[in-house]
Amino acid sequence: MKTDSDRNLLIRQRAMEGVPRQAIAREFRLSRESIANVLQGFKDEEELARRRVNLREAIQQADDVDRKWPVADLIDAMALKGKIKGALLWFYGRPGTQEISLREIMDLVISEKKDPRPGYLITPLLNIREGGTKGFWSLVSALSDMDLGARGNAEWGRRLSLLRRSTRIRGDGPYSWSKPIDVPIPSQLVRGVESQMPLPSRKPQ
Repeated sequence: MKTDSDRNLLIRQRAMEGVPRQAIAREFRLSRESIANVLQGFKDEEELARRRVNLREAIQQADDVDRKWPVADLIDAMALKGKIKGALLWFYGRPGTQEISLREIMDLVISEKKDPRPGYLITPLLNIREGGTKGFWSLVSALSDMDLGARGNAEWGRRLSLLRRSTRIRGDGPYSWSKPIDVPIPSQLVRGVESQMPLPSRKPQ
């Protein structure tokens, strides 16, 4: 049974073939308005993809982890979706916060603060509503997939080295809960920084 996504792809294909919208509507037993909405959705996605490419190029060329970017732009550049996108928009939607830097995002994901216990990595993201471990790995992957410029890549690579040496992640606070690093750490990391990042084998005492 075809999903709505499969159906929508077929609708776009028919439209690209020059089939009139009224005929497409009859074929799929939908209203012309529904067909228009499906096609507009594809158009919006294409525009977002072009915008994301431009934003990523601007970030790479700026090569400045302390430069401020509009919150929505930086989140869009990372191609975040679902709960973690909503969590960051909510967190940075506080009054007075209109722009953020890559360093602030990095600090949120992999803090430079040191836990006194060996193997623990502090990630303030876990203190954010709907942040969670899935959000943590989504952000790690998103930043690792981007070319942040020479200095940006070096800074993120340094943070990733902290993650590689860790066995647990915890929030930032005296009573923050912690979680073991029990999923494969992404091996597709920042260009030229790391080729592999195996899971640590040690457990904290």
